[in-house]
Amino acid sequence: MNSTLGTSADRYGVEGVVGVRAITHYAGRFFSPVYGYCEWKRGLHTASCAIGCMTVPGDRHQGCGFHAFWEPQEAKLFVEHIRGSDTCLVLIECFGRVAMHERGLRAQRARIIAALDWDPRNVIGGWPALSDYRELSLPAAASRAFDVPLIDDGVAQNLIESQRERVAVA
Repeated sequence: MNSTLGTSADRYGVEGVVGVRAITHYAGRFFSPVYGYCEWKRGLHTASCAIGCMTVPGDRHQGCGFHAFWEPQEAKLFVEHIRGSDTCLVLIECFGRVAMHERGLRAQRARIIAALDWDPRNVIGGWPALSDYRELSLPAAASRAFDVPLIDDGVAQNLIESQRERVAVA
């Protein structure tokens, strides 16, 4: 996935439901901004429950599973709400048990398939000089770390919607 991720899920081998979520950068590694013990690496991840649910995502509470939003703007609002200046947004492809709801989803398994070209430090921290130094960009760092393309909101939204439609008719 080194080239630009187009709008066709088939073209890039995307089969699962897709959503956008935040990841936090710390000491050269990426973690969940809520559950710090959850480190994101290349490849497929399997979620576990912090309180011991055997089925993830479960019906017992709304916490288990990999969370993602349907809309990039929703994910941006979440990042701004938590003041996540060390956070970036990624597109995840979800597999296994998936609980879909109005604003997003929770999934049993997920992998990062793209990084969104939006750096919250330009909004939250007021670091306009970052635009002159792409090597300092958190989205670019995520793109390199996960070997995935850097995409804009439009491409992300298109892929999310196409996969939701595919799941709805399946």
